[in-house]
Amino acid sequence: MTITMTGIAAGFLACLPLSALSDDNSAYIEQVGTRNSAVQMQVGSANASIILQPGAQNVQSTRQFGFSNRAQITQEGDNLRGYVL
Repeated sequence: MTITMTGIAAGFLACLPLSALSDDNSAYIEQVGTRNSAVQMQVGSANASIILQPGAQNVQSTRQFGFSNRAQITQEGDNLRGYVL
């Protein structure tokens, strides 16, 4: 998986205080296997997300907007896809 960020976006993020990017958010990713991919994005505060991927070639994306959201995804097997918005 490749993530590309423009120079303008990187400069903008670098100017923000760390607390503006996340306020008491937590994210945990555990991957056991090969070619697994996971992305977590959290905007707001008090959000929590857990991704567990035992297997191969699994893809997971979790996006949380707002406050006090919770997500937990477990993918056991191969070639699985999961998206939480």
